[in-house]
Amino acid sequence: MGKGPRQGEGHAADRTGTLTAADLMAPSLVTVRPEDSLAHAIRLMMQHQVKRLVVVDEDGHFRGLVDRREILRLLAGE
Repeated sequence: MGKGPRQGEGHAADRTGTLTAADLMAPSLVTVRPEDSLAHAIRLMMQHQVKRLVVVDEDGHFRGLVDRREILRLLAGE
C-alpha cells in the first residue's frame, strides 16, 4: 500500500500559498530584561509554557532570545 497523506492531511505546498505570517505567529510575547536572573527566565518559561523568551532593553527594544535548549546546555555544563 502507498504512503500518501492521511485523511484530513493536505500537502504543505497546497497551503503555503494562502498562509500569512499572522496565521503562524504567537499572539503575545513573553519578555525578560538582560539583567533578569536565569531562575526568573526559567520560571517564566514554565509559567507560560514557552520554549523561548524575548530579551528587551529598558526601552522595549529587541536585544535577543533566550532559548530553552541553551539553558539546558548551560546547566548540563556543555
